Amino acid sequence: MNIIVRTYSGKICFRPDTSWKERDDAAYLPEFVNSVSASPALFVRICKAGRFVSSKFARRYYDSFAYGMFLYPDDLLNDGPEGFACASCLDHSTFVSYPLRDVGALAERGLRVCRDGEEFFACPPPPESVIDSCLEFASSRCYLRTGDFLAIELGPIRPLCTRDEAECQVCAYCGDNLIFDFKTVF
Repeated sequence: MNIIVRTYSGKICFRPDTSWKERDDAAYLPEFVNSVSASPALFVRICKAGRFVSSKFARRYYDSFAYGMFLYPDDLLNDGPEGFACASCLDHSTFVSYPLRDVGALAERGLRVCRDGEEFFACPPPPESVIDSCLEFASSRCYLRTGDFLAIELGPIRPLCTRDEAECQVCAYCGDNLIFDFKTVF
């Protein structure tokens, strides 16, 4: 399974499946990480393999969605252009809500993320046309396989927590439903 990411700045990158965090357990950060930043994302599950998919036909290639969040260790982000690639590979740094929802329900609810009880990020649901154009762009650069995830960052990377704070609690809501809840622990 690939995690194909369309960054908020419009680039395509990949996260390994080892970055996937399967449960809402605490995210224990390695010793070299002194601060972590985060970006919320919309994930769509690819249900049909393809390459060079036109946005006109993109809807045929995904079937469900989930909201999630990426963590980025700032210590790696500051290492220049290669730093972003290294930061994207940190184990257990991709959080995704379960269960996946039917794409038809996307228009009903946006995403709200709270850090230690205060709103960190909020956005309305993106229109399907945004997903379609991102899928077209991603499929022009890589082959889409069944079971892959296309992730679209919904906001810029923002500072989340530092080693001095020791930990922070992150909760995300889709409408009024809690979709994930985890701690970052240094």
